[in-house]
Amino acid sequence: MEISQDKKDALRAFLSQLGESQLVLLVSAMDYARSHGAEDIPYEFILSVLRPTLFRIRPPRNGTAQRILCNPFEDLLIPRDPKVKKETMIARASLQPVWEWLQIEGGTAFQDICEKCEKALTKEDLDKRWDAQVKLWQAAVELMRNALKKADESAANANELLKKLGGATRLEDMEEMSHVLSVAPELETLKKKLPVKPISKFLDGHITSVKNCYNDTADSQPGEESWIIVAAMRRLLKQADILKVVKSISPDGDDSIVAISDLAKVGDVVIGDLEELVQQIDAMASEGGTEETLLGLIKEYVKTFEAITMNLNIRRDGAWGQRLFTTRKVVSDALTRTILAQAPEKLKTALKQRSVKAGRTKRTISDLRADLDPEAYRMARSAARSMKESLRIADKIGMMSNARSVANGMVDQLEKFSDQLLEDIHTVPADYKKRARDHVIMIAHLMEFLVDSEQADFFLRRAMRRIDESEG
Repeated sequence: MEISQDKKDALRAFLSQLGESQLVLLVSAMDYARSHGAEDIPYEFILSVLRPTLFRIRPPRNGTAQRILCNPFEDLLIPRDPKVKKETMIARASLQPVWEWLQIEGGTAFQDICEKCEKALTKEDLDKRWDAQVKLWQAAVELMRNALKKADESAANANELLKKLGGATRLEDMEEMSHVLSVAPELETLKKKLPVKPISKFLDGHITSVKNCYNDTADSQPGEESWIIVAAMRRLLKQADILKVVKSISPDGDDSIVAISDLAKVGDVVIGDLEELVQQIDAMASEGGTEETLLGLIKEYVKTFEAITMNLNIRRDGAWGQRLFTTRKVVSDALTRTILAQAPEKLKTALKQRSVKAGRTKRTISDLRADLDPEAYRMARSAARSMKESLRIADKIGMMSNARSVANGMVDQLEKFSDQLLEDIHTVPADYKKRARDHVIMIAHLMEFLVDSEQADFFLRRAMRRIDESEG
């Protein structure tokens, strides 16, 4: 249901005033209304506003047939509705069209299964509740696959199905729903052995559970077993960790073997996610994002890159290897043209110097005629901190030599200035002493990042002692 921006703003303001108990009642009422065909409620907008709060309070949700149908692929759902379908991600906007299609396509027979499922969920008999859910999943899969098979047989059938669902994205999403629902019993059993989403620590026991479920599904539903790993992957905080399961299934970890197996989907998705992250990094470097944010994304990239290379024997000449090392070049270029290119100049701006006559020649001295520039100092400190962080990750992205060269140049620049300042302290006017102290403190802070805290502390004590002696 489409609503105007004014109504969205008013509704968002109203929802923000509701307490947790009121939210629970609202969501329960929405579940009931939606499952019984009410069309005049902006469900998706309301849920998009409430979702962060609902994730925190985790209110009980009504056991509607539609909710039971969606449980197996809930971890694949995404809030946005992309113009181009992304593999292993299902748009929430596809849920209602597919549900309505099932109701019409399945007719009274499917509706009867839905009603029996909802009634069973109110009973205490766990076996009956489980059997009712399994029957719902199986009925949905049969309807979906029959329609998809007919669509493959002729363009006319395909166009008819596209029209009923509302477009290609809906059709492709339904196809992925059918794959996950075909292994729904196995998947829902596996979920009970795993922590709640997002799984921050993917332990050996979890890996074994996913692997065993994969193997069992390969026996019972050959050809669908990779969807077990895909669904498990979407529950992980760091999705590249799923490759630990791939490695346990294929101990050699040869990417050429994995790439032609049913596990290729998993590798493609993980590397595809990495490529999307690299696009963000490249865009941020071009658009002038902050150093801190850029480095945060690059660190995330490094962790994912390492997870991939640690669990797969990546060959440089292989398809995955070429994609991976292309991303590494883009990331190293982004770091080079931002932090490495800009940091020396930012440092130089903070270290103010001027030329004075010394007989017939000129020499450079510290410029203490003006107070320390806070903004220049902030930028220099940020640059020094960024260089320190860059050195920590440079080796991971194949640019340690370049990063070390820039860092050494900045250290040399800082040491020359500090040596000159120490030499000038004895001769500066008395009213410049405070400024000298400020500059000394600034240099010491920068040294902590670019050299080490011990050398910074040594310089600070030495410089302060000279200032005290000159004042005495």
